[in-house]
Amino acid sequence: MESYLRSTDPVLAPYTTIPNLLQKWANEDPNRLACIIYNKGNLRKTITYGELYNKSDSLAKGLVRYGIQQGDVVGVGGNNTAEFLICIFAIQMTRAKPLHLTFHMKDGSDLKRMMQLVGNCKMIMFDPGEGDRHLKIVRNFMSIDPQNGQVTQCEIPDLKLAVLHSPPTEAVERFTLQDLYNDGNDVHLPQIDPDDTAAILSTSGSTGFPKAVEFSHFSILLNGYNIHYLLQTESFDKTELVYFNGRPFYWMGGYPHWEIVTGGTRITQSNSFSPTSASAGTNYVIEILQKERPFCASFGTPMLQHILHRQDIHIKIRSVMTGSQPVPSTCLDGLGKIFDSLAVAYGATELGFGAGQIYTASSILSQKYLGVVPLSGVDLKVVDHNGLIVKLQASGEVYIRTPVRFQGYVNNEEKTKNVIMPCGWYKTDDYAYINADNSLVVSGRISDVMEISGAKVAPFVIEVAMKKQRCHGRSRVSYQTSTDRQ
Repeated sequence: MESYLRSTDPVLAPYTTIPNLLQKWANEDPNRLACIIYNKGNLRKTITYGELYNKSDSLAKGLVRYGIQQGDVVGVGGNNTAEFLICIFAIQMTRAKPLHLTFHMKDGSDLKRMMQLVGNCKMIMFDPGEGDRHLKIVRNFMSIDPQNGQVTQCEIPDLKLAVLHSPPTEAVERFTLQDLYNDGNDVHLPQIDPDDTAAILSTSGSTGFPKAVEFSHFSILLNGYNIHYLLQTESFDKTELVYFNGRPFYWMGGYPHWEIVTGGTRITQSNSFSPTSASAGTNYVIEILQKERPFCASFGTPMLQHILHRQDIHIKIRSVMTGSQPVPSTCLDGLGKIFDSLAVAYGATELGFGAGQIYTASSILSQKYLGVVPLSGVDLKVVDHNGLIVKLQASGEVYIRTPVRFQGYVNNEEKTKNVIMPCGWYKTDDYAYINADNSLVVSGRISDVMEISGAKVAPFVIEVAMKKQRCHGRSRVSYQTSTDRQ
């Protein structure tokens, strides 16, 4: 048998737009909380679906008044805030393209590089940050009129306006979203198509500089339905649609897919990178979970492992989803204790969530890492260095083909041609094999794999072994190599 998996399940995501669904939830239950956001000091902020839709609509009209139109790019950056959501939905309503920006570099080089790469960026909207940190970063490469937000000097030629999500702490700049809101009936918003660009997201940059990827409304909603399926929230009562996901809105894993699809409530934190240590970050997340008692949650695998190592947790979550790296089977230790089911998700920024698997207390496992199977309409195969499919249980690189095909990186033809294969296959650079149970087990990246004594070994396997050895002193540790599986 060959290493090929295919899902014949129908794709159930509706062919519609994000603003259409947002309006639906606002009409059905305007007082329902769309998002609960915890800021530093455990300050809890909320926004309802009615508020979210009305403010997005009002801001969209203001953007049109300022000349934003179909095809323009508008940068949005900063922490997880209600204003961030209002901005991206308002930009979508104008048929412009929201470019999700990061503030990782102190000199703003990541911001500047991404706006220059994508091009046609007419405006940037961002929260000033703690202690005006984000505003100080932006000032490194542009000058802003403090009264009207006009960009007076900048290395990005198309950029004309800089708008703060909220007033800064100390800085003199005072032009905010409040100055853009417009409820006039004389402004008409365009009709939106499900194939319009809903978001431009950045890749992680693990193989070089981050690249830009465009997503349509339909592809975003398809990802939302895949999360909906993996968390099994299709069977939840409306009151139970409460979900924790602390990852940033500008990441694929933190984008507000699920809440737009379900009309449920998202619980998050304003800045998942603010804790000084992994332990402090875990403490903060646990504190939020114990206060809010969500019925489902999404954690990166490292965070889930930190939570499982804690002995003082008194929470029970119906369903949990994890991913972002190979998931060790020890994560199942939380079944029946902290959660009732565990979903493992697999994907990439380029294609969203392409595979996943739900594990319950009845799951019987023999492998060290948890596997996944294709989601609706997805094909997977494992190939050798020549691109030829390998035998079942042999290791190689994962190729994936999804219902909405990856069209390439924005303005980066060279990188695009390296990953788009004939017949719509996307070359992932992930090292994996398909086991006897017909699930894909990922163990690392092809570009990171080392050859040791003739066996191909992913660094992740060695890291796990070293961590285990540190925990258990001189206890013997073994790991499975690719030759053990063949």
